[in-house]
Amino acid sequence: MTQRSLQLFAVLAAGALAPATALANSAGKTGQSTSGCGSCHGSSASSDTTVSFSSSVTEVDAGDSITITLTVDNSGQSKFGMNVSATDGTLAAGTGTQASGGEITHDGAQSTGTFTFDWTAPSTGGTVTFSGAGNAVNDNGGTSGDEWNVATDLEITVCADGDGDGFSDCDGDCDDSDNSIYPGAFEACNDLDDNCDGDVDEGLATNDFYDDADGDGFGAGAVTLEDCDSTAPSGYSATDDDCDDGDAGIFPGAAETCDGVDEDCDSVIDNDVVTSTYYEDADGDGYGVADGSTVEDCAAPSGFADNTDDCDDDDPDAYPGATDDWYDGVDADCAGDDDFDADLDGYQSMDHTDDGLDCDDDDPDINPDAEDIEDDGIDQDCDGEDATAGGDDGGDDGGDDGGDDGGDDGEIEDLDGDGVTEADGDCDDTSAAIYPGAPEAPNDGIDQDCDGEDATTEPIAEVDPYEEGEKEGCATASAPLLAGIWAGLAALAFVRRRED
Repeated sequence: MTQRSLQLFAVLAAGALAPATALANSAGKTGQSTSGCGSCHGSSASSDTTVSFSSSVTEVDAGDSITITLTVDNSGQSKFGMNVSATDGTLAAGTGTQASGGEITHDGAQSTGTFTFDWTAPSTGGTVTFSGAGNAVNDNGGTSGDEWNVATDLEITVCADGDGDGFSDCDGDCDDSDNSIYPGAFEACNDLDDNCDGDVDEGLATNDFYDDADGDGFGAGAVTLEDCDSTAPSGYSATDDDCDDGDAGIFPGAAETCDGVDEDCDSVIDNDVVTSTYYEDADGDGYGVADGSTVEDCAAPSGFADNTDDCDDDDPDAYPGATDDWYDGVDADCAGDDDFDADLDGYQSMDHTDDGLDCDDDDPDINPDAEDIEDDGIDQDCDGEDATAGGDDGGDDGGDDGGDDGGDDGEIEDLDGDGVTEADGDCDDTSAAIYPGAPEAPNDGIDQDCDGEDATTEPIAEVDPYEEGEKEGCATASAPLLAGIWAGLAALAFVRRRED
């Protein structure tokens, strides 16, 4: 190769390499919109270079297209470049720009710093953010002296009619998810701003509501809420007639109970409840008396009882069922029995009263009327001794007609009233004509004087019968006549004894 050829090759090679260095990004570069152009035009941003967006609108309807401008300004530089990205929508090239990889970059080195591009909004509403960076270079074929900076993000609202009511949020739809809510809609009583005028439930008729503190559905006091709803909100009532708003069991129409409280708020206490008669209970033991005062009420007032069972209304320890102590003279349990007859056999204890006849007041089978069992060591009839076989513990030994063996006739009843008891030897206490010493009627088969045998008489000798015509004279009395005389004498003696 000649010398001239070598020189020409060197010039061509230099020419080919030089533009590659100086214009390495003249066709534009993406991915720099947020971080800047430091990878090609210096490591740090320069305040001498300003980058800014401009748009005629900040709101667009979904699917609409607008033109956006990015300006790179640096009076000391001669060439300019840029890169822009958007979070949604579609970017298209404009003046001095090209679309690349979904972004916008410069279309070769531009001698002006004004770049435009077109953007079509997405079909859904929302906010789209645009980010951009720009560089200003001195066109010296190297990176020295180049400067760059980033722009403040641009935000554009995409307006979409998401609920199909004909209004987007850009048109003033304050809830684009509800097609009943839009500018000019009818205002309903629903706690919502249906017509998007900033007021809730305005222009509607309202109802008065009262505080219902106890939650029983009835309020009290003054009006505390005006609302368009016909149904009272929680904690309120459409009425103010609760007579006790602190008690949920008290309200108009509540069931009246016997408790001294006006539950149904009709100003009458305990009406419409069942009443009963209650009796004075002066001693407060829960038992009243029939001869005291009475009241009609639905429950027993203090000092009254529902019964008349008290036997002593001055003693609070005396009432039916109380513990009764025997022999204290008090019928504490109101049983009506003799307090000195613990075994209830009808005889008072001789150990606790002067007139008592019961020698064992713990055993109802031992009393003066009991039959004494012979030789058992027990004095069942309370005559002071146990009956013995073949004998009479009443004192009659059967051997004579007056034989008192020392028995105590003060404790044995005289059944026939002849003044002599069985203990004193009356051998038949059912006949007042029979007792020791009574006149004996001979030959009548009855032992009147209790001497163990009936009296007898010797027969009178027979005499000749009196014949009419015979000589008058006296005749001896016959046996029947004598028997009648003896019977008369016995009756006379009994009468004289009774008179004595």
